[in-house]
Formats: sequence, structure tokens, C-alpha cells
Amino acid sequence: MGIFDRFKYQEVRSLENPNIPVSADNFLHILGYGDTTAASGVTVNVETALGVPAIWAAVNFISGTLASLPIEVMRRTSSGTEQLSF
Repeated sequence: MGIFDRFKYQEVRSLENPNIPVSADNFLHILGYGDTTAASGVTVNVETALGVPAIWAAVNFISGTLASLPIEVMRRTSSGTEQLSF
């Protein structure tokens, strides 16, 4: 194994590929933040992090705020775009 052998093949991952399920765990692994071990030896992942009340409250606040935002759905037509109403 040479010095540059690890640069020959690069793994290609895409969040836009519908064949790859995108969950919180998969998303963290794609970004390079999979299960990590803290200095104390405790494994930190999504489940253990959400067990901390401060982290759960922050995630709950952010997701609740995003859920309350209005969404506008647009459709492309031959004459341009139009907004769909629900």
C-alpha cells in the first residue's frame, strides 16, 4: 500500500439520490459525524444526545418554529409558474 493509494477511490454520496434513505443517522454519517466517543468514553449519537434535556428542548424549539412557517407550493406550467393553494 502506497502513500497515495487512499486517494484513488473517493466514495460518492448524494442526498439527492432517492435510493439512499436519509435519516438522522445516515445524514450524520454523510457529514462525517457518526457515532463518536467522548473523552469520558461515552458513545454520543442521536439517541443519547436527545436524552439530554437541554438538547431535546433546543431541537423541539427549532422544529416547532420551522413547522409553524408557511409553505408555498409552486407548479411549473407552460405559461410560467403558479402558486397552488390548499
